[in-house]
Amino acid sequence: MATETEAQKKARLAAELKARQDAIVASLPTAGSTGSSFTAKGTNVWRPGQTFTDVNGKKTTITGAFQTALYDPTLKTIGIIRSTEPQFATLPDQNAIKALLVQGNYLSKSNYQTANWIDADNQAMISLLKDANAAGATWQEIVKGIATGGGGAGTTTTTRSVNLSDPATARNAARAGARALLGRDPSESDMNYLTAAITKYEKSNPSITTQTQTGTNSYNVSSTGGATLGGRGEVVEQAIRSDEALNTEATNIKFNSYADGIARLAAGQ
Repeated sequence: MATETEAQKKARLAAELKARQDAIVASLPTAGSTGSSFTAKGTNVWRPGQTFTDVNGKKTTITGAFQTALYDPTLKTIGIIRSTEPQFATLPDQNAIKALLVQGNYLSKSNYQTANWIDADNQAMISLLKDANAAGATWQEIVKGIATGGGGAGTTTTTRSVNLSDPATARNAARAGARALLGRDPSESDMNYLTAAITKYEKSNPSITTQTQTGTNSYNVSSTGGATLGGRGEVVEQAIRSDEALNTEATNIKFNSYADGIARLAAGQ
């Protein structure tokens, strides 16, 4: 029998882990179903959109009845889950759950190990339970979301998009800048030069949107950058100042405007 290489061993173990994860995900129950130690989602469990928080921070329904979160995110709760939930029945099952916690950014890769359950695993599960409470979901639903591409804690995606002006908008921006500095509409040659500068500016200033998942179906989204109307105007001015002929023309226009103003003052106008 041929000796298994290190690469073959890693591939085999990875395949076995993936198969066990798939089996676990397929078997995940919802809270309150057979095999779960926790109550079903219902009137005694806080659900987003059905409650408000009073001055003491307690969540109540519109009828005033106090509600409780599905989980108490403590080491005691983690112990109950590990000893009663079927997804933790064996060490390989436990390790498959850990791998999903890594995938969901609850557990760092450096803390992933297969021999024992350590404090980092407890902290990862506590964070998972907090997210489950915030989302009004079971821990199984959060894990299933991770496995099926729903993301996990802190999952961040960044999107860059370049918004180029249509030809008419770019020409209008170039025309406005030329009229302000040169006192005239740009020639076709000037127009091509100035609109090219606008396009270069827009390509160099993409809009960057960052989306971070804070829980199931819960995200923080922020956007920065992007070309602006003021930025396009500044680029047109810089382009005119960078061209010797256009800059000379703009300087003369400004000088003549000053001279005309002084002459008017001298004439008492």
